[in-house]
Amino acid sequence: MGAPFFDGRQHASAPPIARGVAEYELVEPSDRPVRHLAGYEPFIALLNRRQIDAMELSGDPLRLVGVISQLAPDIGSSTEVRHAAALFFGNALVAARADAGWRQYGDSFPSAGAGRQWYEVDRVVQLILNENDAWVDTFQLNVAMWLGD
Repeated sequence: MGAPFFDGRQHASAPPIARGVAEYELVEPSDRPVRHLAGYEPFIALLNRRQIDAMELSGDPLRLVGVISQLAPDIGSSTEVRHAAALFFGNALVAARADAGWRQYGDSFPSAGAGRQWYEVDRVVQLILNENDAWVDTFQLNVAMWLGD
């Protein structure tokens, strides 16, 4: 189900990084970041039920933030759907920048990003569901700036 939404191989998880440990190792050119995490199917099912085009959203992280906010009651009522929405959102962020990828600290939920900006996507989705429109607008501006870097 996930292959058409994001390019590349689906991974079950991101490479773990121990908490409290700095990562100062040379990365071989063959070591590519994980760019596509699997597990977002429950969110796709919700989008399909609501007749929202998941393919369009996969290429538009800013619009995706608004859709997550709009579907807050449905997403917030299920941890499975919330986690799936977070994975889909993270994949959309990673797909939008060639240098982006996924990483995971210890057993925490994976983060998506690049450079100095990494998004704890499960936490972000939780905030989108619970914060006011002003917060969502400010977050969208932050993502727009990151996309433009």
